Parts: sequence; C-alpha cells; structure tokens
Amino acid sequence: MLYDALVAESRRNDSLDDVRIAALDRVRWLVDLLERQRTEPRWDASAALRGGLEEFERIQAIRAATQAEIAGRLAACSEEEGRAAALCLMLASRFDDIGFRRHDSEIKTVISRVHGWTPYEVAVMLSRVTEFDMCFRSAGSLGMALDAAEQLGADGRRAVAPWL
Repeated sequence: MLYDALVAESRRNDSLDDVRIAALDRVRWLVDLLERQRTEPRWDASAALRGGLEEFERIQAIRAATQAEIAGRLAACSEEEGRAAALCLMLASRFDDIGFRRHDSEIKTVISRVHGWTPYEVAVMLSRVTEFDMCFRSAGSLGMALDAAEQLGADGRRAVAPWL
C-alpha cells in the first residue's frame, strides 16, 4: 500500500518522474520495511493501559528490530541501490506528515558512502527538499542533497542548477 501511495505522490509529470519511480522500484524491499515501520504498534495511552512497562518494552523491541533491519540492509547496498535508497527515503519523508528528520541519519550515511550520483538523482533530492517551506529545519535536508551535488563534476552541477 505504501509503495502505491509513494508512486502516486511521486508523479509530477516532469522529466524526473522516471528517476523517482525507478528508485522506488529498485528498493522495493526498503518501501516494504518502511510500511512495516509505519504500521508497527506505537506507545500511546491504550498501550499504557494494556501492559505498562512490559508493553512499552515489547513495542520498543519491535520497532528496534525493524530499524536494525533497515540499517543492516542499507549498509549492505551496492552503489546503485544505495543511491535509490537515499531517494526512496527522501520520497517517503513527509509522507503522513513525517518530517525529513525521521530518516536523516540513514540518508546522511547513504549519501556519504555511495558515489556516482547523476544530476537527475540530485535534482530529485533538491526538488523534494524544496517542496516544503524553507526554514531552519530544512537546512539539514538541503545540506544532504547538496552533499550529493558536491560529488558531481562541473557539468553535473550545471545540469542541477535549474532545480536550485
């Protein structure tokens, strides 16, 4: 379900649609893990009434296991899959009003580790970051996209300039 929603939300009828959809297709496993993370139980008042500390620890263990699986799979990604994963995480951010900060550490790690960014991949990141109001919280997200842009050659940076 998350995959279909992300594909629909990612379509802008622009030259970057194919890049967005290809990234989501390439790391379908990540979309599935993000879906699991979205649907896992959360600690709330009803959870507190059900089981107190034991319920809290159970919920934390479930969430930690999924996060560890995501981190492990991201660490083992190839260059191409890593770039797709970074795009996927950025596309999934702000979905259901979840901010970029939720996946910041994963995105930063992947961007610093992988190389071979294309101008179109960087343009997807820049356009995603700048879709929302720019404020001090957006600076970190913009910085991540610019870190990938720094890996481009001069021609690549010129190609990305229209999205800046």
